[in-house]
Amino acid sequence: MKPYIYLLIPAFFLLSCEEPEASRKLRVREAALAERESVVMLKEQQLATAEQNLQTAQAAFAKKQQGKKRDSTLQLTDSLPMVDPNLAGSWLVKMNCTETSCPSSAVGDVKNERWEMNIVNNQVNARAYANDKLVRVYSGNYKDNYLEMTAIRDTLQESATTTMLVRIRQTGEKEMEGERLILRAEDCRIIYAIQFKKQ
Repeated sequence: MKPYIYLLIPAFFLLSCEEPEASRKLRVREAALAERESVVMLKEQQLATAEQNLQTAQAAFAKKQQGKKRDSTLQLTDSLPMVDPNLAGSWLVKMNCTETSCPSSAVGDVKNERWEMNIVNNQVNARAYANDKLVRVYSGNYKDNYLEMTAIRDTLQESATTTMLVRIRQTGEKEMEGERLILRAEDCRIIYAIQFKKQ
């Protein structure tokens, strides 16, 4: 009988070692699942915040533009892209920061970009390039005599809670002007005055 006992003792230790290993693997899986769930919840919160920021930006722009005097000689309509095909093409864009509450920017900051604009089914799309590198894609259409565009893709990988809204109007055959509003998650905003010149 004693020889069998000596054989059972190592088997007992092997079984007892396997049990904690299985428990450890289960705990690791549970922790990974909990982490994935928290990442999904965070993304949902970021998307909700971005949507709220966009609505706030649109309301702020609309309110600000109501008080401005409009040039009656340059009335634009929803059919402008069909009337003026010159909107499509390459534009040099100069942006000058006029207002900011974000610590990473300052009034007077200047940015220069080149926008390639096209029109598809009355929808205006713009690909923004800085130093010949694509940095952002905008899309929008005409509303209240202004072209309103929102950044729909940002190759600079800015936060999902950053919202960009551009509102521009034509001031000449090859010139446009307007504003770009940036709303960031940390409750700060930047406003740029923007000028477009057709190349």
